[in-house]
Amino acid sequence: MIGAPLPPFAAAAAATGSGAPDAGELAALRARIGRRWIRVTCREGTFALPVPELAPIGVWSPKASAYRAKRVALIEGRSAVPAVAPRPIRWESIATIEVGHSRWRDGMKAGLFITGALAIINYSAVWWAASEDPVAASIVFGAVGGTVIATTTLLAAREKRWEQVYVGRGSI
Repeated sequence: MIGAPLPPFAAAAAATGSGAPDAGELAALRARIGRRWIRVTCREGTFALPVPELAPIGVWSPKASAYRAKRVALIEGRSAVPAVAPRPIRWESIATIEVGHSRWRDGMKAGLFITGALAIINYSAVWWAASEDPVAASIVFGAVGGTVIATTTLLAAREKRWEQVYVGRGSI
């Protein structure tokens, strides 16, 4: 069943397999990755897994969405069959594991920059509005600035900056 944990005997049986990191390295990987998305490159392809689980048998995700085939393009031929991540991805086949870091801070910086640039460009309108009705000007410019900052932050948060945390002993 997809989304269920692996049977306890599976991890014990696979612990003797080649390519598996030792217990100390596995604990360090778990601590470094936490609950963030990972991108695993292996013989079967490259797969992004949410909420990853690392065990002596391999890497998998308890989320069922990680094992559904995703459309690559809007229009696909019948021969286009997207790859689905194996469950688990065995250590022997893993070439690299990368952890994803959200880029929301970059979006917030961009939003602050854009808001500042718009304020400088529209300085005369800002100065006039602030001198005529400071309360209304503060509300309008605060709403516009907040919207720009929130929009750029949300747009950038979906993007990930990937950092390589593991190089496998297996080959692709």
